[in-house]
Amino acid sequence: MEAEFYYTDVFTDRTFGGNPLAVFPEGSGLDTAQMQSLAREIGFSETVFVLPAANRDCQYRLRIFTPNTELPFAGHPTVGAAFVLKHRGMIPQNRVRFEEGVGPIDVVAEGEAYTMRQPPPRPGPIWERTDLIARLLSLPEEDLDHRWDCQVWGSGLDFLYVTLASRRALSEAKIDTTVLREALAQVPLPPLYLIYPEGGLVHARMFAPQLGVLEDPATGSAAGPLCAYLGASGQRDLDDTGWLRIVVRQGEDMGRPSTIEAAAPYEGHSWGRPEVGGQCSLVAHGHFFL
Repeated sequence: MEAEFYYTDVFTDRTFGGNPLAVFPEGSGLDTAQMQSLAREIGFSETVFVLPAANRDCQYRLRIFTPNTELPFAGHPTVGAAFVLKHRGMIPQNRVRFEEGVGPIDVVAEGEAYTMRQPPPRPGPIWERTDLIARLLSLPEEDLDHRWDCQVWGSGLDFLYVTLASRRALSEAKIDTTVLREALAQVPLPPLYLIYPEGGLVHARMFAPQLGVLEDPATGSAAGPLCAYLGASGQRDLDDTGWLRIVVRQGEDMGRPSTIEAAAPYEGHSWGRPEVGGQCSLVAHGHFFL
């Protein structure tokens, strides 16, 4: 049996930047075990398989795997899958609705950019144990910006957002695996999303070793809730249209720079569906033999 795949870099306009992704555009002949084995063998942050949709309002169904587990939703696989399907002529109207574990997700192609609409962001708990977070990141506690809470936000996936006090601290952060085991034994620990804002630009890094992703070069699913986190904490303001808009730079410390444009509307009492997007670059095309 052969399984066709495309390798694309997501949230970048050039090859070997952004977040690498393997897309299997004809995944219906594969079972769950084969999908997980392929994701583990490839070793990217995520691998995505395109299947026929069960929901009549959707054109395709996506199944997304990290090397360790299946996810209900993820950003760069959603954007990258739309890019590959358009390349294959499978999205004739420049828009597609995917069936995912969090419900339908729309992606629109405009020129070279692909923009998805995430579920509305929702706040989670505030983490008071900043000492544990600092030790987990191998940083002194003063490298955290204590003006802002460390808080969980989610839009399909939960992330723990941590604002750091300097760009240097962001570059020097690394996961202490001993402390990670200690933390996981105490509480459910979501992926950590570290930020250092500079005006409308936000420098970011994401660590999720508990999902098999030591560090992610570009995390689209975190960019939407990031708008809500920044707005709710008072770090950034809405524009005249009631939207909070940012540009995220991620992957710089990995040698895989990425650029993500994100925006979320505030609807008077809660945050609406964020729009998150960027460009993609096609890298390779081939087959696995199973």
